[in-house]
Amino acid sequence: ISEENIAVEIINATGTPGLGRRLERVINNMGGQVIAVTTARSPKPASKIYYVKKSYTVEKLEKITNIKGEESGNKGIADLQVILGKDNVPTKSY
Repeated sequence: ISEENIAVEIINATGTPGLGRRLERVINNMGGQVIAVTTARSPKPASKIYYVKKSYTVEKLEKITNIKGEESGNKGIADLQVILGKDNVPTKSY
């Protein structure tokens, strides 16, 4: 993951405080680069991983979080965006 140098943004849309930071610690411990952790204004029902290009980092995050990735045509502030939704609570993987 560290060799790919992919910027990751995490958005906590679960309504449960702290889940975004917990995932950030996991990604950082794996050598990832989290550039932003934010909280959504309102909870979202489903979690998603949006990426510009499929990579090892995407595959690893899909496996760890149990969230399916989806290609996105537009790049935001990061190469990869993880949105944690209500379907991701409670989680035992991170």
